[in-house]
Amino acid sequence: MLYKSAWRVAKLNNITQTQQFTLFFVNSLRIESSVMPNPSQTRKNLIILGVNPRAGTGKGTEKLDELVQALQDSGFEVEQTTDLRTLDAYVGAGQNTGKLRAVVACGGDGTVRLLVDRLGTKIPFSVFPLGTENLLAKHFGITTDVGKFCKILTSSQPIKIDVGRANGQIFLSMVSAGFDADVVRRLHAERTGPIHHTSYFWPVWKSIFAYRFPPIEIQVDGKKVEPGRWTFIFNLPRYALNLALAPDARADDGLLEIKVFDKGGFWNGMAYFFSVLFRRDGRPAKSRHLRGRVIELASTSKVPFQIDGDAGGELPLRVELLPEQLELLVPE
Repeated sequence: MLYKSAWRVAKLNNITQTQQFTLFFVNSLRIESSVMPNPSQTRKNLIILGVNPRAGTGKGTEKLDELVQALQDSGFEVEQTTDLRTLDAYVGAGQNTGKLRAVVACGGDGTVRLLVDRLGTKIPFSVFPLGTENLLAKHFGITTDVGKFCKILTSSQPIKIDVGRANGQIFLSMVSAGFDADVVRRLHAERTGPIHHTSYFWPVWKSIFAYRFPPIEIQVDGKKVEPGRWTFIFNLPRYALNLALAPDARADDGLLEIKVFDKGGFWNGMAYFFSVLFRRDGRPAKSRHLRGRVIELASTSKVPFQIDGDAGGELPLRVELLPEQLELLVPE
């Protein structure tokens, strides 16, 4: 019927057959384009909140409620869940309709890592920081100011950042092997609720007396380097307590920053800590600084490692960089 209408319009204008055909063809194209939906014109207004159930309690719940209301007032459709299978379904539906604007990880660095690792790096992400350290959010200047966060989702264009992969698991900020990973292992084994900075006191105390700083063998891009006793691998520059252990690390340079502490023991660990705390350049004394894309760590002893603040297991560990893999919405 639509095509007959186009032909009738052409005949009523009393023009030549050639002109009639041309007008018929042009009007048919217009009709076709109006009937067939254009995916590029579909409004991307769906926000999916993936919430860490431990982060979404107390003040976290209040902030999440405030965020959902503000997003809805800004014209977004909002889906919220703490269940990973439900999250998968929401994301799949949002991709199929073309409406997905972003997945927002509501929690700490571990929550962001978990969701990116599960959902992949081909969809836009952002983070609403409800964790303890929130290294990724701090690096990009993302806070829990709801108004500012809505502005990010409304007007910012995603940037592409590097991510790392550690024994097959995605990470965004950093990986380490040694003393701090032993602390993280103890903390998560005893964890019963949300983590606060005070939660680390007893795990640190226990690791001080129990961890022996065994040597760690290191390879960088296939070349062996001198072993160390405590090793950090950074994609972003900062560590816990906002310490700039790797001030030269960037999330878009195609390289990982490696810090190796050569001496073990509690007092050497304290010396490293205070050298980072008080040195202006943030580079700890008595440490080595390396760069690479593929790092392999091994030990003849049991050495734990951690990934973005979560316990990862024990060495061996293979870490590789995946350049410009993740689309991230950050403040402009």
